[in-house]
Amino acid sequence: MLSLMTNLISKAMKIILIALFALIFTACGSVQQTSKSPEPWTAIWNGNDFTGWHTYLGPPNEKYTDSSGNRIAPFGVDNDPLGIIRVVETDQGKAIRISGLAWGMIYTEKEYKNYHLKLKVK
Repeated sequence: MLSLMTNLISKAMKIILIALFALIFTACGSVQQTSKSPEPWTAIWNGNDFTGWHTYLGPPNEKYTDSSGNRIAPFGVDNDPLGIIRVVETDQGKAIRISGLAWGMIYTEKEYKNYHLKLKVK
């Protein structure tokens, strides 16, 4: 008889806990729905060209000196004679392609803070 009573109390406690958790999750869900909606997504690339962006390229193939030991100058800012950083057409639309023939980077003219960066990398 005692084990039957303990079993019933255990089942009742489980039901109460499940109901309590359901109530807490429902309350949390209603708080989230009434909170301020997030700001709209802002794309920083226009999807066509490098308007608002700059490129920088170092020397080709990570060679810093030529065969005579002379320093090879980097290509520099917005100077890409080999087309290392360019916009290409893919099956999913336009994309930025960086070939890797020289160390390089792209950067925006504007400064951003407190952001979440989303990238699609292939």
